[in-house]
Parts: sequence; C-alpha cells; structure tokens
Amino acid sequence: MNQTDDLTGTLVLVHPELPEDPVNKQGQMAMIIFAEPEKDDIYVTFGKNERALYGSDALLVFKKPNDIYKEMMTNTKDIAIPDLKALYRIGNLLENGTSKGAREAMQLAVENPGILNKAMETLQSKLGLDIGNAVEQEQTNAKSYGR
Repeated sequence: MNQTDDLTGTLVLVHPELPEDPVNKQGQMAMIIFAEPEKDDIYVTFGKNERALYGSDALLVFKKPNDIYKEMMTNTKDIAIPDLKALYRIGNLLENGTSKGAREAMQLAVENPGILNKAMETLQSKLGLDIGNAVEQEQTNAKSYGR
C-alpha cells in the first residue's frame, strides 16, 4: 500500500493562521481526496463540490492519542484547566476511532485555539519526510501554503 492510499479519506484542518488561502478556508475541516506527496500536492474537499489544493504544511492532522496524553502529562502546569479538559476529550474521541468522533475532536480543537499545536501537527510533519528529500529541499526554498 502506498502513501497516497493512506492519506485518502484523512480528515484535515486548514491551518487557521494560513497567510494566503485562495479559497479562504482557514480553520475549516476538509477531507483528503487525492495526494501526490512527492509533489507536495494535497487535494481536499470541503463537501458540496468544493475542492482545493494545498501543500502539506498548510494542513493540520491529529497527533496520536498517546502523544496527546503525553503532552498533557509533560506540560500539565503550563496548560490551563479548560484546555487540559479539551485535550483529554480529544484524546478520548480519537481513541474511539470513529469519523464522527474525529470530527467532534476537530471541532473542539478549533474552538480551543490554545491547544491546537498540542493536539495537531502539520501533515508535512506527520509524513516525516517520507515524501523524500526533494520536497524537503523545495520546502526550504519556498513555503507552499495554500495554492
């Protein structure tokens, strides 16, 4: 199974602080419909025939529930109580493994911007440069953000 198949159907969040987004979908949920990681082209849909093309650094995905819990335990004193509760709830929703749970978790993350970086990471980071050094080099030369 290749990476493209792994990504199809993945729920993502368009980075809320994306400086330039031609379709103005910052902070909105989308689903990956096609990916060419070697070109850093990630095609997403927002439903209702709305589609867009992004680079992997413009899309956020959830960290693994265990990583979220680890973040909570490591930085407990630095995280406000409401944020800790939201993080815990997100971890629980993700552990259930349902798409409804993932959507609810993403909604919680959007509503609590203080925890976004604790619960989510860029797709680029998640792929861990399995996409190859050519893309890494390209990324160094130019930010790909929304296209």
